[in-house]
Amino acid sequence: MFDYAVVGLGLIGSAAAKYLSQTNQKVVAIGPGEPGEPWANHDGVFASHYDQGRITRQLDGSPLWADMAIKSIAKYDTIEKQSGVKFYHQAGCMHVGQAGNEADNHIAQVEKVAHRLNASFNRYSAADFREIMPQLHFDDVYTVLYEPTIAGYINPRQLVEAQLIIAAQHQAKILRETAVSITTQSNHIQIKTEKGTEVQAKKVLVAAGGWTHFLLGTDLGLIPKPRTILLAELSEQEATRLKNTPSIIYSGEMIHPTIDGFYSLPPIRYPDGNIYLKIGTGLKELPVVHTADELNAWFHGEGSQVEADGLKEELYKFVKELKAESHHVKPCVTTYTASREPLWAELEANLFVVAGGCGAAAKSSNEIGRRAAEMVLQ
Repeated sequence: MFDYAVVGLGLIGSAAAKYLSQTNQKVVAIGPGEPGEPWANHDGVFASHYDQGRITRQLDGSPLWADMAIKSIAKYDTIEKQSGVKFYHQAGCMHVGQAGNEADNHIAQVEKVAHRLNASFNRYSAADFREIMPQLHFDDVYTVLYEPTIAGYINPRQLVEAQLIIAAQHQAKILRETAVSITTQSNHIQIKTEKGTEVQAKKVLVAAGGWTHFLLGTDLGLIPKPRTILLAELSEQEATRLKNTPSIIYSGEMIHPTIDGFYSLPPIRYPDGNIYLKIGTGLKELPVVHTADELNAWFHGEGSQVEADGLKEELYKFVKELKAESHHVKPCVTTYTASREPLWAELEANLFVVAGGCGAAAKSSNEIGRRAAEMVLQ
């Protein structure tokens, strides 16, 4: 019997497994590996960390998210050194939007939190910032909050790999199978996988992302929302021209009437050998999936063409004279909570859950996982 089991080996689950493994107790971490291409042929669950780039930054309009990001970023170097896996890239990050004093103004809130937490940044007009990065164009009505260092992007695949390597170094067992049921017994909790493996543990932490409440069969108030990303393939020459482009979070007015803001990452080389500039967003009225079958069907598809068209329009607006070789659309999912903060909870004796990344968890996953592990230990 294991002392602790973690179900779900995405960014948060892998971090929690690492921290639990450092207790010198028996730990098992359960979750499937990444499915092969094409995803349409995969009949199991998916995760949203199957990608090469997620924005990392200290600045945020929420004190909680900013604090978790700062604490997570402070651990990146240690994680890289302990695992031998490079996942962190300091490319800078810029927030673009119209400044204002309103409580719901993104730029105002980000500045307020940054000052409160002593997070360093530079403030520019859009015109002044064009002098620094002429390859980018945002209208003169906008303000830019720029983190030139510390911020940038992480490789989520490699961060998960790094966390699991460290967990294994502390004797955690990594079981690459999909949990299909979790049952509370008199003196333990039993987990069954799709391969028929049965695992017994004294305490269980479920960190299964958008599949969490489907696996548990319990309404946790989680809201899984399908999202779409667009990858613009770049030639080596175009990637070189844009290599100094930072990560971007844009909260200004949109060309396309159906999408709500966007984020983008610098040119990144993907496993297929090609270099892509990634941009993503959400529809103003994001659909919600209500069953595991609906969620699987979304990942078997090609995302929203409406969303992709809007992203493409915005991309060609703010990247001057962009020359892309091709465009590729991929599905993703973001799991929200009503509070827009992660859920840490004990559902019943010795059965715990952490979920609800709310589109901001990748960069902060180490701290979210640490807090989840702490909850289980206490």
